[in-house]
Amino acid sequence: MNSCYLEGDRVHMLFNLAFMGTELKIVWGEMNECCRYQARLQQNLMYLAAIADAQQPQAGTTAAHNPPPQVL
Repeated sequence: MNSCYLEGDRVHMLFNLAFMGTELKIVWGEMNECCRYQARLQQNLMYLAAIADAQQPQAGTTAAHNPPPQVL
């Protein structure tokens, strides 16, 4: 085989590896960003759940808001 052809393959392979490394860095960065957003979403959901729990009526007042079902 021609040694120039082999050298071209090596350059092509190194270029592909460098490109893949760049792609992996981008994907890894996006994955880290998604994890941060997911953690923030979880915090927000827990905050909203705490607010909803605090606003629920007391046990004695639920009967006035929700009358028992009528039997037909």
